[in-house]
Amino acid sequence: MKRFYFLIFVVAHISISGLKAQELIDYLSIRDSVVTFSCGETSMEEVLGTLRRLSDIDTSLITNGLAAYFNDLGWAYQIRGVSARFTQDTLRQSITWFKRAAALDPAGTGGYYHNIIFTCFMLKDCEGARQAMKVYKKHVKKRKRDADLMKVFNMVCP
Repeated sequence: MKRFYFLIFVVAHISISGLKAQELIDYLSIRDSVVTFSCGETSMEEVLGTLRRLSDIDTSLITNGLAAYFNDLGWAYQIRGVSARFTQDTLRQSITWFKRAAALDPAGTGGYYHNIIFTCFMLKDCEGARQAMKVYKKHVKKRKRDADLMKVFNMVCP
């Protein structure tokens, strides 16, 4: 009888362990199938489909690529926010996701804050753009900074 219970315990443990391993997500390996829009011309259907697929992912199960996941959410909300119907709240969500990506990926902070600055421009939020610019300048060497971004910043938020 002891062997029977031991056998049940071992089978249950293996089953549960296997289930947990299957649920873990390497986001970078599935990214191309989740994010279907690109920097070129993008349809709102692609953006909304991407947002739906991103929302279906349980972030607690992501073992690799969480910063990329948050960055992709930031991009999706930024593109969606450009449409007239969703602008303010959706663009603010974009900023939130870019900041979460930056918190997880310090090496990419300059790039995330580059996106935040442009999003602040769209929101006509010069104070937010100024704060983001401080972080951007801290993380991006002067010779590597985006000249167009700097020019627009100086014109829009002097």
